[in-house]
Amino acid sequence: MGRSKKLRRKVLLISVFLMIFLVAYGDFMGIEVQAEQKQETMELVKPMEESQTVELQEKPGAEENSEGDAFEPETLQIISDAFLESYGKKYRPAQIYQYGTARYELQSLEQIKKEIPQKEQAVEETVQYTAVEQAEQLPETYHAWVKDQDTGVETEAELPVKDAEFTNWRWVDGFSLPITVQQYDAEVYYLGDQVVRAKEGDPFAAYAKELLKLAGLSPKYYKITSTRWEGGPWLGEDGYWYRKAEAEGEKYVADCEVIYGDVVMLPAETGYAWKAVYKKMPEITMDQTGSSEEEQKEMMEESFWKELIRQILKITIFLFPVLLLLLLLLLLIHRKTCQKNHSSLH
Repeated sequence: MGRSKKLRRKVLLISVFLMIFLVAYGDFMGIEVQAEQKQETMELVKPMEESQTVELQEKPGAEENSEGDAFEPETLQIISDAFLESYGKKYRPAQIYQYGTARYELQSLEQIKKEIPQKEQAVEETVQYTAVEQAEQLPETYHAWVKDQDTGVETEAELPVKDAEFTNWRWVDGFSLPITVQQYDAEVYYLGDQVVRAKEGDPFAAYAKELLKLAGLSPKYYKITSTRWEGGPWLGEDGYWYRKAEAEGEKYVADCEVIYGDVVMLPAETGYAWKAVYKKMPEITMDQTGSSEEEQKEMMEESFWKELIRQILKITIFLFPVLLLLLLLLLLIHRKTCQKNHSSLH
């Protein structure tokens, strides 16, 4: 009798525990379902990212109808800019063309002849000159080949000087000045309008400034450090005796950067152009969430399978403790039955 009361008490405790578990698990599932529904709702109202559109070299002007909306024809014909045949790939139209809010797909494409008009192009060339001396004349123009950036055609042009900058001034060796003097008497010569006496060693060392002045050179940029005879005297056709000499020294030089530039007129050329015909693509209907009907269908199918798997997992998790409790209950009953049979046998 005592054992029977203990068994009933155990069964009652198991039943109460099972009921508490079912109630708590039901509340938990309700909360989880609500949270998943809220999350799905939040995902549906996410803003849609803007898609990128292909843009060609030329666009037709947007025409408007009487109501003020942009006119979107069923077909478009686009003529590209003119180009040389070898540059055709650069100007080839895209497969998809965006015009207003409509999208157009390329249907046909052909090359047609089109004149490349003459045009102006600004050109600049920078030239570096090193060790430029004061008496040196830099080129006033620069011969250049100007390449058309669009067609690749090259045109000859003479570019004038736009700007020049001198830097890195310094004294260097290498200055030489040829001298020719008329002999007046033994060891006496005419140096310009001046009669000077010149010896064999360094004949004109005392007349450096006079020599620079006769040559038109400034003593600020040139120095004569020595002079020497170049050969002996000779008789000229005019009956006077002459003799050659040479002066050597230093010169004040600089590096120079010269910018040549001008606006060059590029000639007209016979070229080609792309003639492209586009057809309007069907519009994709969008719902309030920004998704198309096809995308909505895929989302619904995906949501169905996710929900099915979720419910199967919930049922499995729910049944496992129930089956475990039932198994324990059956074991207790089986044990009690075995004990009764054993008592009756004895």
